[in-house]
Amino acid sequence: MRDRQSVIRQIYQTFRYEMVSRVLRAASGTIRMGKSALFLPALMDTPETARVLSISPHPDDDVLAVGGILAGHAANHSEVISLVLTNGSRGNTETIIDQRLAVVRRQEADAAARVIGINYLHFWEIEDGQVRNDPELVSRMEAQISAFMPDLIYLPFPIDYHYDHLASTRLVLDALRKLNTNITLRCYECIVPLIPNRICDVTQWIEKKRAAIRCYMSQNRVTDYEYSIIEGLNKLRTHGLLKGRGYAEGLFETDIVSLRRIMRAMD
Repeated sequence: MRDRQSVIRQIYQTFRYEMVSRVLRAASGTIRMGKSALFLPALMDTPETARVLSISPHPDDDVLAVGGILAGHAANHSEVISLVLTNGSRGNTETIIDQRLAVVRRQEADAAARVIGINYLHFWEIEDGQVRNDPELVSRMEAQISAFMPDLIYLPFPIDYHYDHLASTRLVLDALRKLNTNITLRCYECIVPLIPNRICDVTQWIEKKRAAIRCYMSQNRVTDYEYSIIEGLNKLRTHGLLKGRGYAEGLFETDIVSLRRIMRAMD
């Protein structure tokens, strides 16, 4: 059964990844990707002072993806809230529910947030794998966004293949449908690299991100995140605009209408 599931998952992931360039091209209204500003990454200025809401499907996703940028926002006196949707109880090698692990992961997330400078960490405690964009959770997300009224929302990009990540983005988009707002959306990469249109030099905050990642001791026993994320992905993002120097994080910045169109096409 496990082998069959692995094959099905691989087919799904391959198909979804191959579709992304076609979908993004259609969303941008262009024929050639290289001719659209949507696909020409620009060097982003130092993270601005803003009201920032970061959506983290699991208790480490947003720090892994944009920990440097969030640290930059905090250093520039932004108000930063991280909304952690699940309890992380399946974050083990067997992916089986372990409620003791959920307690540990909450403690790890608290420690990492203090390192980054996140002002407020809010836990929804949904069981891993159970994020849904049902009416109850949509209303809850709508209330959360309305109460904080962020200028920026960081959330997973639709090419991601993890169910909770995709459901989290759908949940945010459904909540925003009822709100008359022009919030800027910045999609991040965590499991699957995206096609970035923004590159942020996070070299000056990389040691904070490194220290925050080390707080996730339970997860580093499963995957070497310091090596794969910081020395892998964050070094890769310096290629081109930063001439391979320092560390960077990639984003896909967009608006609500465009992201909804991309998500609908991907689905």
